[in-house]
Amino acid sequence: MPIEAESLKYCCKCSKDVTHIGRMKDSDGRYWCIDCGAKDEEKKRVHAGAVCKGCGESFSKPQLTWIGGLPYCDPCVKKKFAVKKSFFGKIWAGLTGE
Repeated sequence: MPIEAESLKYCCKCSKDVTHIGRMKDSDGRYWCIDCGAKDEEKKRVHAGAVCKGCGESFSKPQLTWIGGLPYCDPCVKKKFAVKKSFFGKIWAGLTGE
């Protein structure tokens, strides 16, 4: 008995047959193989914004700097990771030309 075409399920990204293997289904009803689905989720996570760990405000991805796996906004990066104007800070500024 032949398999009907509409009962077959294919990954919408790589066209892999996912009829009898693990798969995901998105809100549009499209099927994803596990590998493509995981890559897409990672891509979405990377492009989405996050909350700054310094001040707790929400920012878009271009406005954040990731340090040690944690997101920080520009003002918090400058405040938290700035070289202090101590004796060693002045020496460092002299060496780097800042």
